[in-house]
Amino acid sequence: RTVLNVGSRTQVGAIATDGNPQSDLDNSLVGADVRYRNTNFHGNTIELSSYYQETETEGSANVDNASYGVNFFLPNAQGWQALYQYKRVEDDFFPALGYVNVNDIEDHHMNVGYRHFFSPDDFFRSAALILEGYRAENLGDGSLNNQNVGLRLTSFTNTNDAYFARYIHYKERFATPFTIYRASTGLRTISIPAGEYSWDEK
Repeated sequence: RTVLNVGSRTQVGAIATDGNPQSDLDNSLVGADVRYRNTNFHGNTIELSSYYQETETEGSANVDNASYGVNFFLPNAQGWQALYQYKRVEDDFFPALGYVNVNDIEDHHMNVGYRHFFSPDDFFRSAALILEGYRAENLGDGSLNNQNVGLRLTSFTNTNDAYFARYIHYKERFATPFTIYRASTGLRTISIPAGEYSWDEK
């Protein structure tokens, strides 16, 4: 893994691995990334980044073997703040020296909100209202994997106590039955049937 500063606001990086600790078949990964951060963009801080990685596995067709993504971040402590992340992990992306949670998926994560600071002699020091969302889709057929959308109100007092309220709506889809319990004897299993499920959290 190497990183090079390009000017005062940009970094470019590269990564390469070679080897497979769990198999005699060779495996390698190459990738690159770029990150831009500006702390004085019309009075705001912004951060942009992206990455691309590709793996090659001996004996594999090495098709659909990439992962890439982009990020936008507006990390202001006061006023408007925002985040957007996109990530794609193709079906045959396999970094043998790393770890992938789920393949054949792409996801979007976003939030946008506003934080206000009160006067020093007020009871509350700050309050923020934030809208958040996440959605993951299966690349094979474009179907929903899971998603959630929520609204969150957070506040801090001048004695550093915290108060919050939130509402989140979840949705998840099982393409096949999902086993949540299997007896060690193998005589009993409990499964959630295939289908789409939704619920709320408050």
